[in-house]
Amino acid sequence: SNGVFNVHDVQASANRIEINSSGTVTIPGNTDFSAGIDVTGDVIATGKISIDGDGGSKFFAVGDNEDFKIYHDATGPTIFSDPLNQGLKISAKNLDFTEYTGTTTRFKINDDGHVDVTGNLDVGAGIDVTGNVTTTGDITITSATPIINLTDSNNDSDYQIKNGNGDFNIKDVTNNVNRLTIASDGTTTIN
Repeated sequence: SNGVFNVHDVQASANRIEINSSGTVTIPGNTDFSAGIDVTGDVIATGKISIDGDGGSKFFAVGDNEDFKIYHDATGPTIFSDPLNQGLKISAKNLDFTEYTGTTTRFKINDDGHVDVTGNLDVGAGIDVTGNVTTTGDITITSATPIINLTDSNNDSDYQIKNGNGDFNIKDVTNNVNRLTIASDGTTTIN
């Protein structure tokens, strides 16, 4: 009626399928597609999208080659990107990484570019800093021979501060001379 095609369940007194004159199809109940569904255009959902299954064999994929996947397996949730080595771009005003309850931000990239890390940050392979380092706490260097290198990019000499075998040294690296040594017994040598 009125240009609308209806499949009507007389016993339940309910429309099961409705196709209006513009071609919009309305299916008011649950619909199961056993062989898949292809959509050309947008998918708009007012509820959740669930993908049942474990082991990574069932996943949400985007891209011609399914090069971005989100799935869950026995080890937990996984976001997989880039079998073609194109990288993963995340675009957000502020990007927060929280612990599992979602209440405490552990790592945050702010929209002005600065990064906040809540808790201790362990860096296993070294850290390079361009710019100044500001701290409100102590700086501790633990090593068999802890060294701070002071390299002047414009002039010589360059210097090194070192704790070598319990002796405190300030070394002129350019001329390979210890300028100040304080031995563990308190003896001081100045060159």
